[in-house]
Amino acid sequence: MRILAHIGAAYLTFLLLGALLRILPLGVMAPQAHVVFAAYLGITARGRLPSSTLGALIIGYLADLLSGSPRGLLAFSCGLLCILAHVASSRLLVRGRVFVGVFAIVAGLFSFVILALLRAFHGAPLLPWPMELTCALGAGLVTGLLAPLLFRMSRLIDAAFARTEREREAVREGYLS
Repeated sequence: MRILAHIGAAYLTFLLLGALLRILPLGVMAPQAHVVFAAYLGITARGRLPSSTLGALIIGYLADLLSGSPRGLLAFSCGLLCILAHVASSRLLVRGRVFVGVFAIVAGLFSFVILALLRAFHGAPLLPWPMELTCALGAGLVTGLLAPLLFRMSRLIDAAFARTEREREAVREGYLS
């Protein structure tokens, strides 16, 4: 149920961001909310990596459908990012707004590398590297600014599904693992 709640929250976030991006002049520097949700699911997997990865794949597929990208492109990158975030979370304590933002920027850059490799592998055209890098850094920065809000929302979802009061308080305080 927890994963389904995150999928629902991601879907609503995608709809809201889609509406806001029509108004805001961000262009190609749109926030990558799917990256933040996939990284959060990977960080908080706690021994449930297959279900978290499946949730990240579904979130990526929803992002594919709502953004108009080729089916499976963002789904694959979200699944891979979930696994990479889970591996990284054994070494990191993702706590605090600044660190969450920096972690989201790094995850966004990893997503850019994954997507660029997939596009190159399938022969899709790539922009010249300075333009690709500018888009990646801009989108990563906007994602890093949005990430603390999305992490907070995800923590509230996890707190609602916590089994004990102690676990609920730990999640609210930001202890993710």
